Amino acid sequence: IRNQLPDGVAFLFAGPEQKTLVDGYLSATSDGLLAGVSSDALSQHGIEDIGSDCLVVECKSIDPRVALKEAKAEHRFQVHCQMGLIRHCTEYQPNHALISYTDASFLEDVTEFAMAFDPEIYQAARSRATRVMTATAPNDLPPEGKLSGGGECRYCPYQSRCAGVIVGAIPKDQE
Repeated sequence: IRNQLPDGVAFLFAGPEQKTLVDGYLSATSDGLLAGVSSDALSQHGIEDIGSDCLVVECKSIDPRVALKEAKAEHRFQVHCQMGLIRHCTEYQPNHALISYTDASFLEDVTEFAMAFDPEIYQAARSRATRVMTATAPNDLPPEGKLSGGGECRYCPYQSRCAGVIVGAIPKDQE
């Protein structure tokens, strides 16, 4: 990839130079940062000026049966965290990211989505990470998996005990 970049453009924090960035309890490892790009680097995505000379690049593979109309919510959240961490931990100030989905069966089929950084989402992620990592009991946290549709619950090692804790927290009816 680096050999195909125009003069003056660098691909940072990728490959052997990939870095995990940390801000308090929040951490992320981005796929890379393009630095030295022109302000119109995302014009083909409707963004005429990225307001910076760098942008985050996130690469994903996708099942060919999935019809993407927009970047997946969990990937947008992940990329907001990456942009915020890069802004916090390095000299770079990306205002935009490009999420690139490569079809797992047809590698030449790539779908891209550009997105702008939202500092409020980053701050919410920082707060959430602190809340999760400093909780001393399950009842200190809302049942995030259930609140967001339950998808995460399928992978949670505590799913068999979660209902008991939640139901057990409901006050008993006293007669």
